[in-house]
Amino acid sequence: MKIGKILLIAIWLFACGLFGYFSPTLPFVKDILGIKHVYVEGTDKLTEKDIKEIFKDQTWLFVDEDIIKDRVKKYGFVKDLNIEKIKFGDLKLKIVESKPIAILNFKSEKYLIDENGNILNPKYYQNYESLPIIDYQDENFDKNKLKYLGILNNYFKDLKSIIIYRSQIVVNWKDKILVFGADNLEEDLEKAKLFFSKVSINNYKYINFSFDTIVIARR
Repeated sequence: MKIGKILLIAIWLFACGLFGYFSPTLPFVKDILGIKHVYVEGTDKLTEKDIKEIFKDQTWLFVDEDIIKDRVKKYGFVKDLNIEKIKFGDLKLKIVESKPIAILNFKSEKYLIDENGNILNPKYYQNYESLPIIDYQDENFDKNKLKYLGILNNYFKDLKSIIIYRSQIVVNWKDKILVFGADNLEEDLEKAKLFFSKVSINNYKYINFSFDTIVIARR
């Protein structure tokens, strides 16, 4: 008897699983349980056609959020998103857009990137040509090194360009060349802050803060 009940439960669960998997393709299920409206917040970059493509095989009852997130993030401007069921048949798609902060040069190719080093689709953005340029000169790309830009943006406004090469970061700021150590960037930035509190940056063209005990400056 117990074996029979277990078998019956297993069959029931299997049937429910099959129904959940195939239900989006069944016309009568789509009419009853289908998604009627998707309200989008946080962006105007998704068209009605995009929304239909994103939710094409989903029902309101069995929305697979992982699939939706993968599809939406492929559009190349989405940082994060949330799906909310507001009433039967209706969904709210909340989008957080990625903000472009630099143009990355790597092996003769240019990429628009956000603060996490994610590549963005330029067609969704305007007036990004004035963003700082990161010239990545290492042979192998390490996305983690792009975190330096976020740190540098906290110290300098109107950065023109940054060169990343091995253990050094070279910054072009106010037509001055500033050099920092990649492994001790925040310490070197504090060193630079102290240096500029005592002398004017206008007196120099090149300043190297990457050494432990000295600062090299050239007029």
